[in-house]
Amino acid sequence: MSKYAIEIKDLVKTFDSFKLGPVNLTIPKGTIVGYIGQNGAGKSTLIKMMTGILMPSEGSISVNGFTPSKREEKFKKSIGLMMGNRSSLIYDLPVRDSFEYLKIIYDVDNGKYNDALVLLEKINAIELLDIPVRKLSLGQRKKMELVSTILHNPKILFLDEATIGM
Repeated sequence: MSKYAIEIKDLVKTFDSFKLGPVNLTIPKGTIVGYIGQNGAGKSTLIKMMTGILMPSEGSISVNGFTPSKREEKFKKSIGLMMGNRSSLIYDLPVRDSFEYLKIIYDVDNGKYNDALVLLEKINAIELLDIPVRKLSLGQRKKMELVSTILHNPKILFLDEATIGM
């Protein structure tokens, strides 16, 4: 078993007029990492490859010992992903319903689910549970999306523009 949470070797992603890479990166388990760059530099593309949304053109990625592009069930349950321009919450339903839906999808036991609800109390957001997502402000929605991302207690959390609106 590797001591690294993420290992990237000679990673390249090419599109029509864009090339990301080569990227080489190792991130030890238990580490918090942030990276910055210009608009269009490939930050979101790299996250999409680390989460298996995009396949690399060349090279390899290992996340907790998994190859993300294989999209194995155990892999998907081991990561959390929050993207600034996407939502895991169901727009027309109360937040609680989205959380319940994710609880079923990720097979979250009641104890861990209740722990997430305690987190809502800590961030002064418990009163938002029964409000339809579409009625939340952007900042409120982002708070709830962050909680939805960690509801299943992932081993690795990927945040892409997670603070938009906060």
